[in-house]
Amino acid sequence: MAAPEGVKPEVQEQMPRYFFDVVSQAGVSHDHQGREFTCPDGAKRQGELIAIDLRFAADSEGRTGDKISVCDARGAVLFSIPVPVDV
Repeated sequence: MAAPEGVKPEVQEQMPRYFFDVVSQAGVSHDHQGREFTCPDGAKRQGELIAIDLRFAADSEGRTGDKISVCDARGAVLFSIPVPVDV
């Protein structure tokens, strides 16, 4: 349906998509799906939550040095968040 004359059609901007890769001594587990956030701070907070979840995962023993790389759609690392040893 076209917008009436003189009325601009709404432009729906997509929110940026961020990806959360798990980096460990064994290699990198890439996030191929990602999630949309309105700003990088939201993505950083999500990365911090993922890191805490990994700390308490059943296979968390030996995760020393693991981290979450928060990347933009081009693959640039915006944040590197270590998996905490103690919480």
